[in-house]
Amino acid sequence: MVEIMIALAISTFILTAAMITFYQQDDIFKDEVAKNNVRSLARFNFNRFIKELHMVGYGLTSDVAITSATATGITYRANTDDTTTSITNALAANATSLILSSATGFDDNQSVIVRDLDNGNFDLDTVSDVTANIMTLNTGVTVAYPTTDAVVVSRYRTIAFAFNNGAHQITRSIDGATATQFMQNVGNVTFAYRDGDGTAIATPVSNANLPNIREIDVTILFQDSDDTSINISLETEVRVRNMG
Repeated sequence: MVEIMIALAISTFILTAAMITFYQQDDIFKDEVAKNNVRSLARFNFNRFIKELHMVGYGLTSDVAITSATATGITYRANTDDTTTSITNALAANATSLILSSATGFDDNQSVIVRDLDNGNFDLDTVSDVTANIMTLNTGVTVAYPTTDAVVVSRYRTIAFAFNNGAHQITRSIDGATATQFMQNVGNVTFAYRDGDGTAIATPVSNANLPNIREIDVTILFQDSDDTSINISLETEVRVRNMG
């Protein structure tokens, strides 16, 4: 009887040790799976976000490319769908009617920029009507645009990215529409800005300094939705190549 009790106690001890080891290994496995999921999703979303930032100012000038830059958000303009055409008629100051070489991709209520690529003059406006190849602007250009210069008209969108700390996400708004989730499971976001010499620009960036931004340093902390101790911080420097 004593031998049976001893054997039972030893068996119970061995079984308990085995179960403890099993659960420990299972926890380690689950932890590694969670870490791998956070890493893979973080890199995917981070690269997707950086691709968006490479579009800052595309098709515009540095004077009007970025409209707001803070430590947790940025608002910029960009010709995201690469819709550009040229004019075939000379424009006097205050002119509202443009004859385009092609009106493909343009429509009413869109935001456009008229740019003289030779002398740097530009105007921002909105479209009130597009009929055939004739575009009518709401306000009209402020300077003359001769046909002897290379004058282009480009559509642009205004894009705003912001960190929503309460929802742990980065949101995106396009042309003033309601902001929607762009990335989730974000623990923290930091944007820093530099000029062409690499000198840091204080945030929030003043209106006078917005045209001087040439680099955006991005740091994002991604975390597991259930366990915030499982996280990864990714950072990079984005050269704002469309601003010179």
